[in-house]
Amino acid sequence: MKDIIAFDVETTGLNPKSDYIIQLSIIVLNGETLEKKKSYNWYINPGVDYEISPEAYEKHGIDKNFLQEHGVNLKDIADEIISIFGENDILTYNGNSFDVNFLYQNLLKIGKEFPINDRKYYDAFLMYKQLHPSNLSAVYKYYTGLELEGAHNAMNDILATIEVFKHMQTTEQLAREEIDKMDVNQLYSPENSISWKNNYIFFNIGKYKDKEFMEVCKKDPGYVKWFMDSVASFHTKKTLQQYYKQYKNNK
Repeated sequence: MKDIIAFDVETTGLNPKSDYIIQLSIIVLNGETLEKKKSYNWYINPGVDYEISPEAYEKHGIDKNFLQEHGVNLKDIADEIISIFGENDILTYNGNSFDVNFLYQNLLKIGKEFPINDRKYYDAFLMYKQLHPSNLSAVYKYYTGLELEGAHNAMNDILATIEVFKHMQTTEQLAREEIDKMDVNQLYSPENSISWKNNYIFFNIGKYKDKEFMEVCKKDPGYVKWFMDSVASFHTKKTLQQYYKQYKNNK
């Protein structure tokens, strides 16, 4: 039976093609017993002109000074990384769409190709979603223990939603104040295309998802025009126009 390679990365940003891995942690598990066999942890200095986005730094706390002192060059460990993975299976959390792609793209930048085929990719996040469906009927049953009768009738659905909301607060022991602070409960545009973070506006959708609005204005004004004309609601346009004016006035 193959070993399982559990791994996670921290990065300079969210774009696997333009951002860089700055920490790579690997634990090799026995594929049958899941006991740890070996572990590896590297901080990686990209060795090129790069920036760490404020959002990324807020999450992992790794800065350029730390990488300058403790980081290794990916070229120096690339062959070892590929050898560790071998043809073994992989375990991540929400990594099939992020960590795996980052590792593949970063190795490709230095002329190394990570072997994708002939292995299983266990993504604990995706597995959880499949084992625990999150449609209203499934969530209603989870919290109430009852089957939802007449699903997809608007009145039945909203009554079930209210019950879920009530049970969620009691079961999870969540105070209303705690719920109010959850990021997922904030909406800044009708189409949910933008969000506020630390007094900056970011795109929620499209090719510049998670990029700051003024940064995109400078980099790709044509995209911003298209977004304003084709995507943004009247409310979103007003919000962005006010934000733009305030930014210019403060410069």
